[in-house]
Amino acid sequence: MTSTTPSHPIQPPFDIQLRRLVDAHILHENTAQAAQKCLETLQKIATNILNNRTNTKYFSLKDSNQHLQNTILKQKGGQDALVLMGFRKRVKEFEAQWVFEDGLEKLAVAVDVFKEYGEKVRERCEREMRKRDMAALEQKMRREKVLMDIEEDRQERKRRASLKGH
Repeated sequence: MTSTTPSHPIQPPFDIQLRRLVDAHILHENTAQAAQKCLETLQKIATNILNNRTNTKYFSLKDSNQHLQNTILKQKGGQDALVLMGFRKRVKEFEAQWVFEDGLEKLAVAVDVFKEYGEKVRERCEREMRKRDMAALEQKMRREKVLMDIEEDRQERKRRASLKGH
């Protein structure tokens, strides 16, 4: 009797894998602003390849590129997203590069996923900015109140000193 169990685990569809990665790592292990920039850059990379299918310059990214480093590679989940999209790290002409080596259908799905999550993270960024602005305003108001209290105290001491002098 032969076993019908596959010898390797069944992988979920690409969009589910990508959503899990974005949810678990990019969104939850980075700041909202870093996650937003990461998703925007990943979306731009995928879109550039899809819009320029015959231009091979869009199929590779220099590992030394500072924008790539800062927005994707240094962010939690960013490098994993590149790999899941079909990029592999290779050395070409003595330089490390990320080369796209997979089917274009993944990139179309990736663009949709990144757009969807980009909207969610944009909302989160706006909430965080409003929260920061509110905290800064509250701190400013507390500071102004303390300064007013100090000035009132100074005036009160002056008044008392002038009463003692008479």
